[in-house]
Amino acid sequence: MEHIAPSAVFRGGKIMGFIDNIKSAFSQTSSIPSVKYGTTKEWFLSDAGRKSLNQTKTTVELTDYTYHYLKSIIANKKLLDDENLYRLAFVFADSIVNSNQSYAGKESLLNENAHPFIAYFQKLKRSLSPKNLCYEMLFILFGAVDPFNSAEWIYDNSRSGYSDEEYQSFAEEKGINFEELLQKDYIGKEDVRFIMCEIIWLVGKNEFLEIVG
Repeated sequence: MEHIAPSAVFRGGKIMGFIDNIKSAFSQTSSIPSVKYGTTKEWFLSDAGRKSLNQTKTTVELTDYTYHYLKSIIANKKLLDDENLYRLAFVFADSIVNSNQSYAGKESLLNENAHPFIAYFQKLKRSLSPKNLCYEMLFILFGAVDPFNSAEWIYDNSRSGYSDEEYQSFAEEKGINFEELLQKDYIGKEDVRFIMCEIIWLVGKNEFLEIVG
């Protein structure tokens, strides 16, 4: 837990809840949750899948559910290994589900037409490093790209990847300064700050922490 620093920007006591949820979800990091759900997108959208979703009561249970759901729908099966997919599932189950965004709530996880991150992972076929995946998830969070639009540059399969300079240039065009992300105030948008910090810490990890300072 030595890299907790970014979460120090959380407000309103969220930091302790965040740490508690992290400890619970990752207390058994050596074992990926056993399969107690279906393995296809069709199952998760079925009555049985929706019932299982409604029966999740804790962040850990919802993270387990989301992990298997993401595994069934993600377009590029090689994008994330099991550990990093579980980290991503935690971001969905913790900060995103509990946010004030239009796609908050666990029911939205199953709605690819309303949830921008679900739409993104269902369309994304490119292979990305954790750092570049973090860039693109933050662009989605800040509304800089439209993940529902299949013609967006984030889905350009002719490109093997984008450089830091290209990501930074695009961010500048959209008024995003990565070096200031953890310092600026998010008055009235504390939930965005919370989602952002989890994406940076759990998806981008140390490599992206260096970018945001």
